Amino acid sequence: LKIQPNDPLDVNALLSNLIRIFQESLILKPNINTHLKLDPSLPTVMTDKNRMIQVFSNLIKNAAEAMPEGGNLYISTRYVSNSIDAIINQAADSTQGNVEIAIRDDGSGIAEAVKSRLFEPYITSKGTGHAGLGLSIVYNIVKSIKGTITCKSDNKKGTSFKIVFPIVQTHEI
Repeated sequence: LKIQPNDPLDVNALLSNLIRIFQESLILKPNINTHLKLDPSLPTVMTDKNRMIQVFSNLIKNAAEAMPEGGNLYISTRYVSNSIDAIINQAADSTQGNVEIAIRDDGSGIAEAVKSRLFEPYITSKGTGHAGLGLSIVYNIVKSIKGTITCKSDNKKGTSFKIVFPIVQTHEI
């Protein structure tokens, strides 16, 4: 991955703007209720804004596609100090703590057969017409910033993705 220089990024503002854009463009249809719970204490992070847009856009679009009849989309952010939470989530060794973003829907969920290979290229649960690259790209971007991404999904009950990454990032190419 080509890594752009790090710039200060307000993750809360970025997520709020993406939701507004997706609602206006009807990617998030009116029958999808969006619930934002953004941690006001979340510090600015040093990262590549374009890569973060790509990560969040993929996850939000996937959530919307999983709810064609409507539903609920929950997005939350949280500052995680360099504590036991960071160790449990295996996030990078950041002395300034980590950012946690959770994106959850109550859509159709992910089939059992796909779950174990979810972040591999060309794996899709959406059928023909989808390349199956979105989550692979998301995974690689998150790894490139020394973060972690986890997924929990219950078939027919929804899916939740959690991303944890350090406030200050150093990239390895």
